[in-house]
Amino acid sequence: MFLYSFIMAYLPKEPSFLAVKIGTFVAATGAFIDLTSNFSTYLDIFEAYNLLHNILFVIGGIFLIAGFIFSLFNSYKQKLSLKAFISSYKGINLNTTFEAFLEKLLESLISSIPSAKKGSVIVREEDHYSFKAAKGYDIEKLKSIRIGLDEFPDLHLKEVALIKKIQKRFDRFPNEIFQKLLEVQDVNIKSTIVIPAKESEVVFYIDFEQSIPEVRGIYGDLLESMRIFISSLIEKYGMYQQLRNIYDKDPLTQTYSRAGIETILKNIERNPKGNSLVIIDIDEFKKVNDL
Repeated sequence: MFLYSFIMAYLPKEPSFLAVKIGTFVAATGAFIDLTSNFSTYLDIFEAYNLLHNILFVIGGIFLIAGFIFSLFNSYKQKLSLKAFISSYKGINLNTTFEAFLEKLLESLISSIPSAKKGSVIVREEDHYSFKAAKGYDIEKLKSIRIGLDEFPDLHLKEVALIKKIQKRFDRFPNEIFQKLLEVQDVNIKSTIVIPAKESEVVFYIDFEQSIPEVRGIYGDLLESMRIFISSLIEKYGMYQQLRNIYDKDPLTQTYSRAGIETILKNIERNPKGNSLVIIDIDEFKKVNDL
């Protein structure tokens, strides 16, 4: 009975584990009957007890075996669905609750960058990225990221599995994941062209539209999927369209002007929360401004 109480308390409420609970209860009942039958002085009662406890043991054993088989099958099925889900991420539309989770994760990532607090600008020089007046990340901030699954009650099993996988890896390597996710590398500040920004302004350069390099290592498809999602998130908020609006009118050049970028910076100053992500192609910017 103690074993039954322990299993009832700690096993999840799923069909496969329910069978284990039923089997344990039936087997425990049979064992109890077997124990009490030893105190009976009547042969017919003893035989009836013996037959009953044997039947209960058989039924309990069937439930136990079935429960463990179902639990193993569900575990294997969950791994398959998670693998298929990640590998097919590019071609499906996630539901709004899962998007909300990743949006919150992205906001937490952005808030952990020291330059975001200082209003620095991140720009591109060749294939490198750099922070102005800030290096590294607020690791303690990253480690404190905790997004409870209870905030998203409509998640499917495969989405919960992926979120738990993301959370587990953030617990182990928060800084490494973020660095690979945004492809940020430390470079010489002097070799980087930095567009001046005021302290209250926050401008990010994230080159998702140009190319999405293959992410190798233990993170693999997971990081690539998140990168693609962030790219679609930026597009959903109209950031690409916003940049198209600051092109020069000359259709032959289609490059960014300093005046156009300054307009964007002013918009950010007026509404920093609404425009915290801006993509600037520094190569095109250098062409039009003779840098």
